[in-house]
Amino acid sequence: MTGLLAILLLAAAGVAHAQRAPASPPPVAPPRRTTHQATVDVRFDNGLRLTMMPVRGAPVAHVVLAIRAGRLTEPLTRRGIAAVTAAYLREGSTAYSRESLADAIADLAPLGGDLSVSAGDAETLISGTVLPEEAPALVRLLASLVAEPAFPASALERLTDSEADRVSSENVQPATRASSLADSLLGFDERVWSPPRALALRALTRDDVVAFWRRAYRPSAAQLYVSGVYDAAAIREVAERAFSSWRDTATGLVPVASEAPDAPARAGTGLVIHLVDRPGATQARVVVGYRTVDPSHPDFTPLQVLHNVLGSVQSSRIVASVRERHGYSYNVSSGLLARPSSSRWTVSADIANAAVSPALREILAEIERMSRDGVGGDELASFQTLLVGDLTIENATPEGRVRTLRRIALFRGDPAYLDTFAERIFAVTPSQLQSVARKYLAPSRAVIVVVGDRKQIEPSLAALGVVAPIR
Repeated sequence: MTGLLAILLLAAAGVAHAQRAPASPPPVAPPRRTTHQATVDVRFDNGLRLTMMPVRGAPVAHVVLAIRAGRLTEPLTRRGIAAVTAAYLREGSTAYSRESLADAIADLAPLGGDLSVSAGDAETLISGTVLPEEAPALVRLLASLVAEPAFPASALERLTDSEADRVSSENVQPATRASSLADSLLGFDERVWSPPRALALRALTRDDVVAFWRRAYRPSAAQLYVSGVYDAAAIREVAERAFSSWRDTATGLVPVASEAPDAPARAGTGLVIHLVDRPGATQARVVVGYRTVDPSHPDFTPLQVLHNVLGSVQSSRIVASVRERHGYSYNVSSGLLARPSSSRWTVSADIANAAVSPALREILAEIERMSRDGVGGDELASFQTLLVGDLTIENATPEGRVRTLRRIALFRGDPAYLDTFAERIFAVTPSQLQSVARKYLAPSRAVIVVVGDRKQIEPSLAALGVVAPIR
């Protein structure tokens, strides 16, 4: 009986506490200014830059070698060469066979870590996370792989086949097809949106790979980042010695942060919906895209805030309308993608056939409402607080700090960004946000792509605008 009485008393106390709770939560205070420990930058004689940044949150060291060699540096006649060259780095060097390289990686990352190698639009990244005492050994390993790669001829067919299979598999996905077509219609570089053909990949030779490596893998186009917990003096000494044999052997093209010419606005105000037929599909992939500016541009910070207000989180306007209020799509969001000379903001969604037209109408209506009516101060402040909180959390990790500093270097941004992003975000005003929406999200600048069953969705889409089938 005593135990039952205690439970009843606790339940009553809980009810009384709930009754005393305020009707609405108190306003969230703006995050305090974030201060970071000083970043150390060193440039070696061969042109390689070393950037070290201490982050005390986790007892690990995160090491990244970023080389400006990606899809945007590929010759048009050698499409896919950046990915194949990056994959070749896992095949070893003059100091490591493929097998001994695997053993070395396992020794450096005993808790299940790995060495990541990937080629993107503008960069090839080689990275790993290790215990602090293993950071110098990881730096030596990276130096061997990029300065003295073995490029065994026996691996070529396997690597090109693997990349051809990956590209072929990815390219048939509705999301990839819609995104690529949108990039094409926005006028971006062909190497951004047009995937290499399987036959072209399988035609690549070892000489092609070596030529690309000599042209693009150059210390003057590379930056080594070490973040987290590490011995700075040891890292600097090892990096200078390990990379000393790596020299520029050819003149290559390095992507720069220059803004591409703006895509011409479409004449008139009528919507054009580019429709890719996918017979039998029960849902459609919808992409609404707009060309924007690179992160070094003053308008990029307001665009970050606009992205938050419109579609980046569940409480954003488009998500709240399309997903929460109407239930048209579970998977709807916006993305602000920064690429040299080809940055864009898009809204993407997977939508059941019957809801494609009303969902697209809601997406466009929310964008138009932002341009027409703007945003209130309280709503803006809530999203600014959320965005600053997310950025603060991201930059409190070794990986997040490296991502931020890589972007600053790639787009020649403000080195003080890390210490000032909160002030910049909170300085965006409602009128500035509305102005940016009108400037970049005008109806005449929109590209709309739908990938779905034409027979099922074309009649309803035709009620919104002109349907342009893509063959």
